[in-house]
Amino acid sequence: MIDLHQEQAISAAADGPCGPLLNNLQAGILKSYHRDHVRLLVLRFTAEPETCRKGLRAFAETRVTSARRHLDETSEALGKRLKGPVCSFFLAAAGYEALGFDPAELQRRFTAPSPFFNGMVQWAWALQDRCKEWDEPYKKERRIHALVFLAEATPTRADRLAAKVEAELKGFAAVLRKEAGAALRDEDGRSREPFGYVDGLSQPLFFQQDLEKQKRRDGIHPWNPLAPLSLVLVRDPYADGEDCFGSYLAFRKLEQNVGGFDKGIEELAAKVTQGDKEMARALVAGRFPNGTPVLMSPMASDNGLRDFNNFDYSSDSGGARCPFHSHIRKANPRLDKTREKRIVRRGIPYCEEDGRQGLLFLSFQSDLLSQFIS
Repeated sequence: MIDLHQEQAISAAADGPCGPLLNNLQAGILKSYHRDHVRLLVLRFTAEPETCRKGLRAFAETRVTSARRHLDETSEALGKRLKGPVCSFFLAAAGYEALGFDPAELQRRFTAPSPFFNGMVQWAWALQDRCKEWDEPYKKERRIHALVFLAEATPTRADRLAAKVEAELKGFAAVLRKEAGAALRDEDGRSREPFGYVDGLSQPLFFQQDLEKQKRRDGIHPWNPLAPLSLVLVRDPYADGEDCFGSYLAFRKLEQNVGGFDKGIEELAAKVTQGDKEMARALVAGRFPNGTPVLMSPMASDNGLRDFNNFDYSSDSGGARCPFHSHIRKANPRLDKTREKRIVRRGIPYCEEDGRQGLLFLSFQSDLLSQFIS
C-alpha cells in the first residue's frame, strides 16, 4: 500500500512501487501536459444513468490518457513539445448524482469539504467573485456534470480532436460550452501569461527525475520543491483497488484586463519606484517578467537567476524586498507550515474573438477548502 504522506520523490519507472498507481491515474495531475493547445468541453449528461455509465466506461477505456502513458511520451520527447493527444475527464458532484449516485452516500464516501458539493457559486463570497458577470453556463453550475480536457500540439489537431470527442459523447452528453486555450511563448520558448510574466514556475515536484533536475539547476536548499502525493491525491472511494486515486480539480475562467493592469503599473511606478515600471511589475508579482525573483536581484537577470527557485523569505521577514502582497509570496510563503497548502497549476491562456483574454485556470489539490479557497 502506498503512503501518500511520505516525503520522498517517487520513481516514474513502470515496474516501480508507484507503477500501478500511474496506470490508474489520469495524466496532468503529477506532471504538466506539455501541449500548447487546449480544448475544454463543459458537459451535461442527457441520458439515463445506466446509459451514461456505459458510455463513460467506453470513453475512459478508449480516450482518457493515463499518467503512465503520458510519462512515457514525455520521456521519449526529451523536453520537446509533445505531439499526440492528451485527454482527461472530470466529474462534478452534480455529475455523480446524474449518474445515479445517492447524494447522501456521496457525502459519506468522499468526506469532502463542502466546496466540491456546493460549487463555486456558493463560495463566491470567499473568492470575491461577481457571479453575474460569469459566462454561461457557469452561473448555473449545477447544470454542469463534467469537464473534458483535451490537449494537442497544434490548433488544427486540437479542433479535430474536440470534434471527434464531441461526436463520441453525443449519445449520452451534450456540450454546454467549449473553451479554447493556447500557450503564449517568448523567444526562448518559455510559457508566459497575458500580463507578460513567465508562467509555470515554482511548481511542486513529485518525481525523482524532476527533483534531481532541480538539484542540478538551482539546488534544493533552502527551498525544496518536493511534495508528497497527499498534496494532490485522494483515494477513489468507489474503486476496489488499493492503487486507485484521484484529485479535486478547480477550474476557473479568469479574464485579465491587460490595459488596466498596465495603467495600474504606471500609477504604482509613479508613487513607489520613481517611475521605474519594470521594478513596479516585479514588486507586484515578486518576480520580474523574465522570472528573476525580486528578492535575489534588483533587476531582471539573464544569468542563472532567471527562473531561479531555490530561495525562501528568511532574509526578508519584513517584506522590504519582496512585498507580502506580491503574487508569489501570497501564493507560496515558502514556510514549512504552509507547504501543505500548495496547489498544482495547469492553466493556459485564452484569447477570444472579441478581444477578451485571460487564463483557463486549472489546479489540482487534495482539499479544495484549505488549499484553494483559504
